[in-house]
Amino acid sequence: MANAPVQIRVDDRELRAFAKKLQAAGPLVNKRFVEATTEAASFIWDFLGDYPQRSTHTTMNFVSEKQRRYVMWAIRNGVIQVPYRRTGTLGRRWRSFEQRPHVVMGGIRAVITNNVPYAHWVQDESRQAQYHRGRWPTVQMVERGAVKRKVELVFQGAIDRLVRALAGKTAV
Repeated sequence: MANAPVQIRVDDRELRAFAKKLQAAGPLVNKRFVEATTEAASFIWDFLGDYPQRSTHTTMNFVSEKQRRYVMWAIRNGVIQVPYRRTGTLGRRWRSFEQRPHVVMGGIRAVITNNVPYAHWVQDESRQAQYHRGRWPTVQMVERGAVKRKVELVFQGAIDRLVRALAGKTAV
């Protein structure tokens, strides 16, 4: 008995039609992802700009005698105010480097920066002062945990809405 050839027939008309819609919808795709990037950036700004509650920590643990002398000099000369007065500057200065997210070769670009000179001592895990550890949100937290998941959900929602619109199930 000879083996009969196996034939598999695939009807890819629907897939080809969807691919044509996707290609034609390039501007819509870009628009939807710029919107999603704007929403994600706004969430990140809010997260990084959120100040922790005031500490009940009343004593300073100096890391060196040199640091202790500087702090005492700064208090005597008015460089440091005691009690410390929050200005909100660090939180207000989180902003987009460009006006808004925009399309670039290979994707959407959004740059979030903070130009406060001391920002890295407060919100960068690798250089954060010991005093701020565990209290202040850091830029590295954006890349993991609940913050990362929220950003992923923003983009997943944009993809789902786009696919539904291109499949003709919702208005474009």
